[in-house]
Amino acid sequence: MPHETFFNARFFIEYTYEHSQRAYTHIVL
Repeated sequence: MPHETFFNARFFIEYTYEHSQRAYTHIVL
């Protein structure tokens, strides 16, 4: 469980960081 959660968190962080502008705008809106 912890390992999977860490993997998902890392993937989400990498995706958000890679698409910071679009992701941030989408989250705000």
